[in-house]
Amino acid sequence: MVVAVLASLVGAPAVAMAEDQPSEQELLRACNSRKVFCQFHPTERITYSGEYKASGRGSNCSNSTVTRTVEWSNTRGTVDSVGVSISAELGMGQAFALSVSVSYGHEWHWSETKTDRVAVELAPGQGAEVWTAPLLTKVTGDYELHFPKPFHGHYIWYVSDVSVEGPAPENVWDVRVENYAPDCAAESAAA
Repeated sequence: MVVAVLASLVGAPAVAMAEDQPSEQELLRACNSRKVFCQFHPTERITYSGEYKASGRGSNCSNSTVTRTVEWSNTRGTVDSVGVSISAELGMGQAFALSVSVSYGHEWHWSETKTDRVAVELAPGQGAEVWTAPLLTKVTGDYELHFPKPFHGHYIWYVSDVSVEGPAPENVWDVRVENYAPDCAAESAAA
């Protein structure tokens, strides 16, 4: 939702009509231009487990039980709900990161990569696939933009209910191992 504030002669704020309004994307791109003073006001923060992703696998096509070490690596970045690129270098991202730091007492992590290994004991003809899911943080709030001269007729604009999702500050990943039946004939032919 986009709202503009303009002081009227009688002291009550005037609200922009729908046809006068720029899009959320246009406003937030202006925030990234550094010509506009931008603030982010967080209203909600939640932490939850993200989607599982296949991250590594190992198999045993021998005649005896073996222990395989399955190495995995996964990266999770930051995304926003309005489709405007958000990063630490741009005004929109700087305003967001500052407000998260002040409001919640931790630095925003724009991207996290986790690399680890899992030792799995496999019986003959058995395979194991490693699935990983990052712990994510989602912060929702409102952007307040102050323009140096009227923009679509107003100096101050608000973009409400913007959500930004990224890695939780703890860089915690949930790891799940699932067994599968490998195609040992194909693996032997490929070797």
